[in-house]
Amino acid sequence: MKLSPRVLPGALHGHNRGACDWGRQSLIAYGCQNFVVVFDPKSVQVIQTLTLHTAPCTKVKWARDNYHHDSNSPYILRLASGDTSGNVIVWDISQGTAVTEFSDGNRPILDLEWLGTQDACHDLLAVLHAPSSMILWNADTGTKLWKKTFQEALLCFAFDPFIPSNVTLMCQDWILFINDFSIGKAPESNGRKFYLTSSGSASPSGSFVGSPTVGPDSKNTNKPATPKSALSRMRLWGGGDSKNRAGEESVALSDCLQLAYLSSAHHHLLALFPREVMILDMEINQAVCSFSLERNSPSFLQVIPCQQRDVLMCLHENGSVIMRVRRRVENNPYFFEPDERSNDTNSSVDIIYENKCQSDPLRLGKSSRLFGFMCCPTSERKVALLISDGRMIIWELKAKRLQGEASVLSEEALKASLPCNTDSEQLQCHVNPNLTLSDVIPPPLTSGNVIQNSVHYKFIMAALSSVVSSPTCSVMCPPLTTKNWASYKPLLAVGNSQGCVQVFNLGTGLLTREYTIHTGAVKGITWSSLESFFSWAQASGSTSKNELQLVSIKTGQTTPIELGKAAEESTVEAVKVSQLRQYFLVVIKDRPMQLWDLKNLTVLREMASKFSSITALEWSPSLHSKHLKKKLSQQLEQSPSGIAANVLDPSRANQTQTQSWIKEHFVCMDQDRVLYHFVVEGTVIKDGSKVQCDSTLGIVTYVAWKGDFLVLSDVDGNLSIWELKARVTRSIATHRGHIKKIKFGPGRGNFKLGVLFSDGVDIWDLQKFEIFSNYKLPKDSPPLIDLDWLASDLPITTHSNGAIFVMTMDLKHSSSPMAQMDLDGPLWCPHIMEPKSSLILKSILQHSLGRDKYSLTDISDLEIQKEETLRAIEDQLQMIPPAIANLLQNSTLGTAQKCYLTAFLYGDESETTFWEVALHFLRREKARLLCVKHQGDHQPMYNRARSFSADLFNPSETTAKLRRSFSARSLDLLSIDDDLDMCGQEETGMNGSETCCCYPVSLDTCYDILSDTDAFQRSQLDRLALHDSKRSTYEHTKKCADTLVLLGQADRAVQLFLETDAANDNYYVDSLRACLVATIRSSGASQSTIKLVATNLIASGKLAEGVQLLCLIDKGLDACRYLQTYGEWDRAAWLAKATLNYPDCAEVVRRWIEHLSSTHTSQQSKAVLVLLSLGKFYRALDMLYSMRYFDRAALFAEACQEYGFLSPSDEKNTALVHAVYTEYARYLHGLGLEKPAYFFASKVGPKARQLLDGL
Repeated sequence: MKLSPRVLPGALHGHNRGACDWGRQSLIAYGCQNFVVVFDPKSVQVIQTLTLHTAPCTKVKWARDNYHHDSNSPYILRLASGDTSGNVIVWDISQGTAVTEFSDGNRPILDLEWLGTQDACHDLLAVLHAPSSMILWNADTGTKLWKKTFQEALLCFAFDPFIPSNVTLMCQDWILFINDFSIGKAPESNGRKFYLTSSGSASPSGSFVGSPTVGPDSKNTNKPATPKSALSRMRLWGGGDSKNRAGEESVALSDCLQLAYLSSAHHHLLALFPREVMILDMEINQAVCSFSLERNSPSFLQVIPCQQRDVLMCLHENGSVIMRVRRRVENNPYFFEPDERSNDTNSSVDIIYENKCQSDPLRLGKSSRLFGFMCCPTSERKVALLISDGRMIIWELKAKRLQGEASVLSEEALKASLPCNTDSEQLQCHVNPNLTLSDVIPPPLTSGNVIQNSVHYKFIMAALSSVVSSPTCSVMCPPLTTKNWASYKPLLAVGNSQGCVQVFNLGTGLLTREYTIHTGAVKGITWSSLESFFSWAQASGSTSKNELQLVSIKTGQTTPIELGKAAEESTVEAVKVSQLRQYFLVVIKDRPMQLWDLKNLTVLREMASKFSSITALEWSPSLHSKHLKKKLSQQLEQSPSGIAANVLDPSRANQTQTQSWIKEHFVCMDQDRVLYHFVVEGTVIKDGSKVQCDSTLGIVTYVAWKGDFLVLSDVDGNLSIWELKARVTRSIATHRGHIKKIKFGPGRGNFKLGVLFSDGVDIWDLQKFEIFSNYKLPKDSPPLIDLDWLASDLPITTHSNGAIFVMTMDLKHSSSPMAQMDLDGPLWCPHIMEPKSSLILKSILQHSLGRDKYSLTDISDLEIQKEETLRAIEDQLQMIPPAIANLLQNSTLGTAQKCYLTAFLYGDESETTFWEVALHFLRREKARLLCVKHQGDHQPMYNRARSFSADLFNPSETTAKLRRSFSARSLDLLSIDDDLDMCGQEETGMNGSETCCCYPVSLDTCYDILSDTDAFQRSQLDRLALHDSKRSTYEHTKKCADTLVLLGQADRAVQLFLETDAANDNYYVDSLRACLVATIRSSGASQSTIKLVATNLIASGKLAEGVQLLCLIDKGLDACRYLQTYGEWDRAAWLAKATLNYPDCAEVVRRWIEHLSSTHTSQQSKAVLVLLSLGKFYRALDMLYSMRYFDRAALFAEACQEYGFLSPSDEKNTALVHAVYTEYARYLHGLGLEKPAYFFASKVGPKARQLLDGL
């Protein structure tokens, strides 16, 4: 049993609202008063408290794990927290210490964000300091990199998860949008301001936000009328622009509760209002979705957008959580004729979130509020609610009637997408793991079909933590001695204002018992033994009887103690149990004191009526221990024979056995400051001496007696110390007001005395007669209630807000390293293991490492040398949830799946993303190469005769053809292409003859440009159709028309150009553009002219217009090259992915990868993912090797070979794979895994073995 300084958290401070964060390593951190609490939701316990803040915490944020981990950058737990006095502290959780502390002025911290987008540095922390400064800090050193001050008061910020340079800040009246955020220097601009307008009564009740009420798209007015949205448009706040245009009024942002980017969809920003959710598209600066609550629904408090699927977790005022899932668009209006659309309700391109699941509302007390709402970032299937009284509730999403991959894949497709050596038995084992949100909500398909989601969802309460609630007193059980050490538990009984007694184990910090036994607030508690205590209260209400109970902890039985008719309405002031546990005294207000027998619970004596004004009382410590031991042993010898004699001799049976008593002493003080000394033996109370105290003392509140010291304390803050043997009295004036309690620390010869004031604690060393340490509460803190000792060097203080501090003797610290703390059972957390051990554990989970059989139970054959490392790893392996352990041992998808599961267990963001993308494209590529229809998709047109290509991927040409043939059916004004009909026929002919076994599942939209080409192209057209339907101004229409030209939707573009009003300055230009788009043919003469014009436009600075012209004449590749030359890298990649065929797209992306890998950009990890998405596995492996990610590279090489790529017959492949294995062997050797290192070296050959021998 380890007893160490710690804090039991209580109720939260008003400023702690929103100061909570759920980290990827599956731990929750939240601010509670002036300290930070780290909570483990799996075992439902507080595992660390951090106490260096001097003001209430306003924000906490876990550091992002978005980088590669090895011996140089191991797994650690890092957390940043900010408080109202402007301090930011970065913590090392496992040690419980601060790594750095920094501040800029003393104004509150409004927001924190760790930057995790580039590979070079992962210590950057962006901080929003009140009122209007944004500062970028290096959190490792505490240095300020830059500071930017804005003109208006800021509230919070949101970082775009897709584009690191975009940040949105929320002010009182508008939104500030910055697009030049960078690490190197502060943003130069003050941002573009947007405000929101509502269009008054002019907007028709049925139309969606800002949708046009004229033109071809106003059909949605005949839908059932939805409640009129309060907000309809976002406007750019121009300098001289008057805010109020006709029919518009500005909407105050002051009731906006939250801003958050959707991490599942590019460019979308969510703004939350009490009764409405709005989603703004930052590319067109317009609201594209809004939904309001019905009249009787409880208001929104917070919304968490999920990443893995387009899902919103919404928290409402009544504490219920609703999961809303976005409906997938089935029919794009550019592909289907209008008459087909009108019959089908699903043909809408609007963003619609459907309510799929709702948790039960909470019944909160009057004083309780919801202070925090979090979602587990690794699984996104658990949400946590933090209540202001300190309790935590965790809901888990369960799914019924779940269909796995099998429902989407045909058996051929499933077989084709599994590793090469999979047999039919393993096919049966292939299960959906149900670990994450993406496992329970169906994925999008590349074909664009929508999987019908018939799953039933339910929120199950997974955990409810308990805390100290509004305490009135807290008392430690009797101290540890040599006799009781075998059964001793460090229990603290805490009484609260609701009449409840909570018993906490201070070894683990957990609540072990809770008794609701009183009708009024608990007035006091006294332990009568290690297993029972007295507690007393005054019943609330008109009767106001006193309640005194004896509670047994073992059985939970409570015995009421009746104090007699005369005393039943008087208040019990104190109950004191004698040192030898024979008697207890009950002090009753304005009534004589009573002496009771503790063993039989009977009254022995009632004192004379002059003892009805006792203010303090204490039993004498047992001084004559030898004499006592002798007497006790005599008693024990007599008792068995006495009882046996009764059994044999019936005549003696009715004679009651007389109880023998031992003399004990007590002293008490009355209101006249007279100290009485009594000797008790059985029912006999003898008067001892009577002493009149010094006149400088006020009314005595407390007496403490230990050894030769008797200490009195009074209401004015004076201490009177009597040394009994030497007959010396000394007095001390502390000048700190009323002394609430004094208590000696436990342990023989320990004369440290704790003195409790309402604003702090002093510890005195009475042997040296000096103050040992003192502690004063910060200003405006809630007062202290009680003081006690956990051990001779660990004082305990209880605060009125419920926090219980176990402190060090210097009263400075109340947190310890996690290694010194006892937790309730083992804890799954590789981040707090010794760095090497956590990396060894990771290697064991990822690969069999040359063992005959992959096993998580027996790792003896790895020959790990250090005993404690082995023990720590075995403990962690036992903690792995059975479902995941089972999947690891029977992983049908091979090494890549093991690595993905390991990354999931570790909460490692960078590994999870890498392995999810790698696994997806390995399966997709393998299936494509086996598919007779699509194996040739990746070759240039002239190369299609050869059936196999070295580089692989399936953004099918057919999508482009299909799109053109669809357009052909819906041409309203003109016909663009002559060969459309042929292409449509060719398509159908091909479908009939052969079945396709491609892998039809796509990555979701959160992967954006990495997702499969067909799905990406489709999502871009859906988004464009949405923008098209929301057009409200000329600027929006022009933007839509431009994008339509880029994406090859020529006929619709012509329609939009022709909509331009004759009064508009651009009327002539737009009419000409309509003619140009309509009349273009692919004839040589006009092509060369247009190309020349486009080049001239680009040269004269009109990049966008030039690119459009190039796209019109099918010169998309040239357009992308121009965009790249002018630094528009993301735009070029988007255009290539959305419009070009595979070889051209690969060429554009190749240049983009070079740009990403440059030292200036430092986004090599993203570059690797882009290579994977193109199916260029050799290049990806080479890049991992050059980045020195040797462990990831070696395991990726294994995975590729399992799926039949990087075949050993090619010398180029072999050389790279051998180089990777050699380095991996060296890495394993460095971790101390000798045997696995030689296993990988032997794959390479004798040279690698020699290298290891040399090490």
